[in-house]
Amino acid sequence: MLKYKTKIFISLLAFCLTGQIHANPETSDRFRLDLRMDDNGNLNPESFTPIYWSRHWFSGLGFKENTLLSQDTLDGFDDSKFGTSIDESVLRLNLVSYRSGNESFHYSIGGDYQRTSIDKVEFGYFHLNNGVIDDYIAFDNKVEIEVAGFSMRGDITWGLPSDQSRYRFSAILSPGNSLDVSQNTDFKPIVSTSGIGSNSNSQDINYFLQFETRHRLSNSISIGLDLQYEVLPLNYDAQILSPTVDSFQTITIDNTETTTRVGLRLFFNYPLVNGLYPVIGIANEDVATEDNANGGTTTESQKIVTIGFSGQF
Repeated sequence: MLKYKTKIFISLLAFCLTGQIHANPETSDRFRLDLRMDDNGNLNPESFTPIYWSRHWFSGLGFKENTLLSQDTLDGFDDSKFGTSIDESVLRLNLVSYRSGNESFHYSIGGDYQRTSIDKVEFGYFHLNNGVIDDYIAFDNKVEIEVAGFSMRGDITWGLPSDQSRYRFSAILSPGNSLDVSQNTDFKPIVSTSGIGSNSNSQDINYFLQFETRHRLSNSISIGLDLQYEVLPLNYDAQILSPTVDSFQTITIDNTETTTRVGLRLFFNYPLVNGLYPVIGIANEDVATEDNANGGTTTESQKIVTIGFSGQF
């Protein structure tokens, strides 16, 4: 997995920098290419590369990967182990956007197509003693989710590049995503067959907000904030173990996944090519999953260290 993600990062770096060599420095302010490392040493790339067709019209390609790992015990079972692995990738194609304004204040509006792929694996064991069964049960639950749809995006930027401080606020709104899910779950040895299911559903509104700043500390160093907030509804049918623990039953999962990231970025004010600056950063990311049907929220937190290249933010 590490080699795979490293190859992705190198490929993105080559693609992005090749495009920027011939770009106008004034159009590089939306560029970002980061390699992020989390608490568990997982490396994940994140990038966005704008492609300007003219001074006012541009498109772009964005890509992001994220990995979450956790381990715990099952509620009500002291003799148990429960692990979760989540790999999430996001592909964002900015179809077309319009940019207007002047050097000190400008805005853009446009449309995107975005696809989010989530591969979730839950695995472990527990000791079951219900008067009929007295045995260790091994379980393995694989869920593949794809959320896709068109979205509206916009941002406003203020502050001259020569000023001490610059700011940008961005928003992406996806009002009509579709979700496709497939699942394969096993509980051995109590259920001899696998629980297999697949379905498709329309989703509630998904939105993403971001606020970025950049403040010049000296001729060599700038510092900036990167605040992100995303709400992703996940509504689908799933197979779970029935109360009789000898078969599976279908339930409706109605979750809301909220991701909050607070980051600090350090820019070195020596552009590599055409307005791209080396950057390092640190961030804290919380992913809260709220169960809308049954109540309760689970939260996973991780520290993230980044290195990469950026335009103005």
